[in-house]
Amino acid sequence: MPAYGITNGMEPIIHSIFELAAPDICIGRRVGIVQARFGERYGIAKDEYVNVFDRLLDDDEVFGIGDLEARALHLPGHAPDHMGYMIGFKYSARFTRPKNVFVGDSLFNHDVGSARCDFPGGSARDMFATTRRLLNLPEDTKIWTGHDYPPAGRGPLAATNVARQRTENKHLAQNVTEAEFVKWREERDSGLGEPRLMHSALQVNIRAGGMPKPNKDGDRLLHTPIRMQGVTW
Repeated sequence: MPAYGITNGMEPIIHSIFELAAPDICIGRRVGIVQARFGERYGIAKDEYVNVFDRLLDDDEVFGIGDLEARALHLPGHAPDHMGYMIGFKYSARFTRPKNVFVGDSLFNHDVGSARCDFPGGSARDMFATTRRLLNLPEDTKIWTGHDYPPAGRGPLAATNVARQRTENKHLAQNVTEAEFVKWREERDSGLGEPRLMHSALQVNIRAGGMPKPNKDGDRLLHTPIRMQGVTW
């Protein structure tokens, strides 16, 4: 058995539910859109989030993982910068048929459905297009999801395949139309609350897992927005 080591973490998005902690991070180049949006929202200086990731991947960029060949896929919907990673064996000098796709927050397991699309820049219509792209892959391609929320009676499930997703995905099976999905997803998302750690996670993660620079008193501060109606200070 050869010895393997971890050299890079490959992220699909700027996460809003936990803080990044990988030492070297690869992420899609479109992350700059999200960094700029939240940098402005939280009042973060550009020098704290520009050029902080170790490698930026272009859409459809091919790269190696040991003896495997991989491709970065732009999969918008949950967020505008969302990337997936298609990984297959290196049969030739060119990328050929994929065996696995790590889809992050797009398609979830067949009995869970799909990721929410109400974060800034998210789009249910983009999510539908993304999932149709994934479901056009060969039937035996494994779909590795970023989250699993098992229904009662089922244990954790890391992956399904395209064939099962096409026929059984509770939100996005092949008989579901774009209009039906967009209407349902937008109505569903309108009733969801924001993630508990969203504000701190976004401020840390646009810095690639770094903490804020200290202020003049040596404190490193994360900001929580507050809106109070009918109150004056």
